[in-house]
Amino acid sequence: ELSTLRYLDDRSFAEQWARNLAVNRLLGNRRIEESLREKGIAAATARRAIAAVREEISEEEAVRRHIRRRNRERGHGRRKEGKTEIGTEPDGERLPARLDF
Repeated sequence: ELSTLRYLDDRSFAEQWARNLAVNRLLGNRRIEESLREKGIAAATARRAIAAVREEISEEEAVRRHIRRRNRERGHGRRKEGKTEIGTEPDGERLPARLDF
């Protein structure tokens, strides 16, 4: 019965979990695969789930969103007296020294 309700469907679970991590937490592929493997998902199933999710949001787009979110949380990239704050890109985005994906 659990299989019929898809409670024991690794593929379905992997796609849902990968989507959550990619869209809501903006994690990179390596971190998503690591999380899925920790939950007992086979490597091939994890890679297929990540590929399916990346059709919705690319890893590059997730990185851009993650950087914008981190900068907003830290207050980076704000304009001061009509000039761009030192250490920011012209568009106001500031790249962190290390991305932990």
